[in-house]
Amino acid sequence: WSVRVEADGTTDPSWLSATNVVAPSQHTVHYAYTVNETETPRTAYLVLTHADDSVEPVRVKVTQRGKTDVNSTIYEDVETGPMLYSRVEVRANNDWRDYPFVQWTLTLYTDGLTYNKTWARWEGSGERMRILLLGSPQHEDDVKLEEMTYEIVPYDEYNKQPLTDRQPGWACGSRGDGKTVLYPSGTWYQVIEAGKATQWASAESGTITVSKNGDDYTVSWDLTSDAGCKVTGSYTGPIDIIL
Repeated sequence: WSVRVEADGTTDPSWLSATNVVAPSQHTVHYAYTVNETETPRTAYLVLTHADDSVEPVRVKVTQRGKTDVNSTIYEDVETGPMLYSRVEVRANNDWRDYPFVQWTLTLYTDGLTYNKTWARWEGSGERMRILLLGSPQHEDDVKLEEMTYEIVPYDEYNKQPLTDRQPGWACGSRGDGKTVLYPSGTWYQVIEAGKATQWASAESGTITVSKNGDDYTVSWDLTSDAGCKVTGSYTGPIDIIL
């Protein structure tokens, strides 16, 4: 058997190429492509042809999206995996800091991911939500994550000056892309493999809702990315605050 590339059923497009590898126990198609620098999607076909002329060729459609300004790499609605663990940091007021808010950084993640405190890095593979919130001003001696619904606002609005213009109840929208694992800018959903982000979805609008039942918190999110896709999910469990 063999493989070839066709566009419109006749010519090989220059952006896509393919070769086949035939081995005793496995047949493989390797393909390569160039980045689409235009805004128009383009389509080609992989045509698999058997040596026996009586066998009809198999055509596989390949479509490459056009160039966009979208930073997310996920183009479908996502219900995140079960977030089982939390890492919660807060910048609260103290004897030398007196802000009109406290800033929370919530990292909620699935099995398979761990935070290496020694090297200050994330390791393993899994999913995570990284969420930035502004709460009411509190002293670090008695700071609590407040039960409320936080609204996503643009990154520049969330970080604007003077500090008195920032409002408790805000959640920080995304900026840039989501491939940064240690300190992504704003709120992001990320898929991480071997310590590196491989897929991500931004938070352009939506809400983060925090509630509490006994010692357990529930943090749920209902977000819309810059690709127009929904990102929903939740975490329920204890929260140990890191000052």
